[in-house]
Amino acid sequence: MLDDLAQRAMIEGTLTPRRGPFNLYDFVSGDNRADLLARGAIPWWSDPHLVIRFLRPLPSALVWLDHRLFGYGAYAPHLASLLWWAGAVLAAYALYRIAAGPRAALVGVALFALSPTLAIPLVWLANRDTLLTLTFGALALTLYVRWRRDRRWRSGFAAAAAFCASALTGEYALCLAGYLVAFELCRPKESYGRRLTGAVPAALPLLLYALTHVALGYGTTGSGFYRDPITAPGEYLRALPRVLSALLAYSWLGVDETASWVGSSPFPAVLLLGGAVLVLGTIWKARRGAPRGGGGAWLASGSVLALIPLTTTEPSRRILGVTALGVCGALGFLIEKCVRGFRRPLRPLALAGVAAVAIIGYVHLIAAPLETRRLSRQAVEDEVRSVAGISMVRWPDGPVDTTLVLRANYSTTVHWVPFLLRENAPNHWYVLSQTHEQTIAVRTSPNSVEVREDEGALFPLGPTDFFRTIPFKVGDVVEVAGLRASVLGVDDVGRPLAVRYEFNRDLDSSDVKWISAGRYGFSDVIPPPVGIGVRLAR
Repeated sequence: MLDDLAQRAMIEGTLTPRRGPFNLYDFVSGDNRADLLARGAIPWWSDPHLVIRFLRPLPSALVWLDHRLFGYGAYAPHLASLLWWAGAVLAAYALYRIAAGPRAALVGVALFALSPTLAIPLVWLANRDTLLTLTFGALALTLYVRWRRDRRWRSGFAAAAAFCASALTGEYALCLAGYLVAFELCRPKESYGRRLTGAVPAALPLLLYALTHVALGYGTTGSGFYRDPITAPGEYLRALPRVLSALLAYSWLGVDETASWVGSSPFPAVLLLGGAVLVLGTIWKARRGAPRGGGGAWLASGSVLALIPLTTTEPSRRILGVTALGVCGALGFLIEKCVRGFRRPLRPLALAGVAAVAIIGYVHLIAAPLETRRLSRQAVEDEVRSVAGISMVRWPDGPVDTTLVLRANYSTTVHWVPFLLRENAPNHWYVLSQTHEQTIAVRTSPNSVEVREDEGALFPLGPTDFFRTIPFKVGDVVEVAGLRASVLGVDDVGRPLAVRYEFNRDLDSSDVKWISAGRYGFSDVIPPPVGIGVRLAR
């Protein structure tokens, strides 16, 4: 789905410039943006400086290997993802054993294995990078704890190697820094010099990755879904409280990140305050005499600190795997400790603690696995439905040069569709609107059409939109290969209400196809005569 198809097109060099084994997560940049716009792999209204590039050399190499070995076959690559999931679970168990003890490790690893945060990375091949980060990251943290406890150089070199492997999996590895900070803060007092030398095996690989990421120009520009704190610090800081509170709500409370109450006052402030209390409280308690290394305390506080690198992206379950590593370990430690310390009769304070643990246990032991199953099935069913909708388009016997999508309902129709169509892809796939509302298309000349919306914008736009955040103004003109779009009307936030499209060819030509998405998929649209329009119902 989506990025999987784009990556395979990059390997083949079709519809986009060819990419090598280590940069298949360079989705949009200066060397392919014009080609993507011309083919319609990204919509014409995309930010003219849109950049979406991620430095993930190891996951990229595995995607490249998948395609070389299996082509477009899905079974073997998904089996590989399942094996990486198993590796992540085993690595997490090793971490929990050394951090919280064997019994707590069993509870924690059960929570982690069935965590909803792993559902999408397991079923979406392009998101496999999360599983790689977890596998090497959990192993790296385990080796780091051993190194900090015994200070044997062999342990230090092993930890450094594991952190290097983690860094090669991509930017999610930077979340591990949160656990490193928490671990050091939860340790007994130690000289600064000893702390600095102790942190070198972990800090140096992560620092080198961050510097390389910046030096090679990786990151994002022009997208509201991704907010780079270097290229767009204002947008990042404005979104930070909302995003961080939503990530906290899902990580610890199992709340859907799209739940309306998460963003309504005063819950973001309450959630942020709760996160701060969790970090400071666990560190304070650990330093007052918890087991060496803080027991589960540093996992709990580290899971909150690990959220900070994730705030550059809109909240989503699929990016929270590294955070779940700490949450599940801390909850395993807490549940095991409460069960072990259960005594009758219960005092009121102890009763409150049991009730809290029972609620947490229900959320993460019962509700979470059910949610994982639902997410996995829904992701697969949604993609099957999306592909089925595209496959309903009836292609003529002759070649199609240009396809006009008068209306697209869902974002998948404006995102990488030419890569899905592969050999059947037209030279130009032009999406003229993305909405569920009634749309009107009026033929204004043999080579132009005007599209307008009576009850809303023609397509989404704003601070969280994937393709563009800059509002349009009346009179704005965008030109891509073969197409000139002129904005005729906008709403109060700069979203176009009417656009005139002018093409470099006669739209009655036999190699031009008109289609529109509706409630039951795509349907053909008969090109209207000049001066006549068509009304596309919901």
